[in-house]
Amino acid sequence: MIRLALRNVWRNRRRTMVTLLLFVIGSFLVVVFRFVAFGVHQDMIWHTVGLKTGYLELAAYGWPVNHDLTRAMTVEPGLLRELADTSGVRILARRLQGPGLVNHRQSSRLVNIRGYDWSVERQITTLDSKIRQGRYGRLPADALVGQQLARQLGLEIGSELALIASQLDGSIGSVQVQVSGIYRAADMELDTATVVISLERARELFAPDVKLAANNTDLSFLQSHDLSAADIDQLFDVTTSAAQVERYTSIGLGVGDYRQAEKVYQELRRSYAPPVRDGAVAAEDSKIYAPVIYFWDQLNPGIVQLVWLDQVQGEMLIGFLLLILAAGVFNNVQMSIQERQREFGIMLAMGTRQWTIVLQLFAEMLFVLVPATALGLLLGSLLSQYWHVHPIVFSGEYAEAYLDMGFQPRITAIVDPGELWIALASLLVPAWIFTGLACRRVFRLSPVQIINTI
Repeated sequence: MIRLALRNVWRNRRRTMVTLLLFVIGSFLVVVFRFVAFGVHQDMIWHTVGLKTGYLELAAYGWPVNHDLTRAMTVEPGLLRELADTSGVRILARRLQGPGLVNHRQSSRLVNIRGYDWSVERQITTLDSKIRQGRYGRLPADALVGQQLARQLGLEIGSELALIASQLDGSIGSVQVQVSGIYRAADMELDTATVVISLERARELFAPDVKLAANNTDLSFLQSHDLSAADIDQLFDVTTSAAQVERYTSIGLGVGDYRQAEKVYQELRRSYAPPVRDGAVAAEDSKIYAPVIYFWDQLNPGIVQLVWLDQVQGEMLIGFLLLILAAGVFNNVQMSIQERQREFGIMLAMGTRQWTIVLQLFAEMLFVLVPATALGLLLGSLLSQYWHVHPIVFSGEYAEAYLDMGFQPRITAIVDPGELWIALASLLVPAWIFTGLACRRVFRLSPVQIINTI
């Protein structure tokens, strides 16, 4: 049967060549679309998570939804050692974050204040690459602001800022910082309502480390947050005569890339999975403060929705292309059966089973589709790899338009094995389904009627 199917493929050379060309071009376009979409989506994801959180972050349960200082977590040396010893984790960045007021001369704005360890944070996030004026932070008194915030407050390099925020015990904290750099992140929150300061100044501003004495401790400020004594015991160690708790809102984990991040996340999830919810209480309002490992999609739900919407649009385009390819296969098999009715009629009259003819037709399409698909995927992978090394970078007005919308002004591609298998399955599965639909005609062939027409 195999030899007969291979011979029959070239009985009509024109139709075979047209089908081969159709599938080479179709598979080429499908795999290029998938690799480009995957590359653009990863670029969008990294543009967002690279500016703010990185791929992985350890924080208290409910922190991604409720950025209140009372949800800061206790960080013990053992916790840091365990994270640092995890395979794939390159570096750890302690962070403090909270709302506050920035004042410059007669202007004030409500902003989100982020405290970073300058030397460590630049190895995880990419804000240092967005500096347009001045330099990235180095000194404890340095501060970074976005271009739009700088324009609103009339800031320039060297401007003095006063930051005011509520501390953990309910008192008001304030620090003085100096603008060392102005960045353009192409992110609305970062550009218009964020001030980045050193971790030292953030600890001074928010005072997250509360000194407690077992016999002389005023816990009214914690009880004002609707925390019971048991909750306070969970937050702080009050069994010692004097204990100082080191607390941070989150810890960023530096990993290699998105593939490595997924492996690290799965490993750490065994020890830092979300706890069982206490009844109907939402995570952000829960009185559970256990550390939880968060993946980038949990930390940045907005980019997930944007990628999903773009993915749906891309899948609709690819689906339309696959429908055209499948229709071509259906027409090819139908024409083959139509032209060979007498041949099949004689085979049926001689006792050949109908399923044998169907299998022969499937084998013929196998010899056409597999080489064509393989060639198309190879050419598409080569072009995508070239675009990965040499992305298409926009400039001028197009670049400004992309940045204003929060996108990177470039088009790149990533040759991902998972996307390659999806492309292969999306090409061959519809082709085999439509081949089977066309082969139903074999079961309607009547040997008697066919022979009478000879």
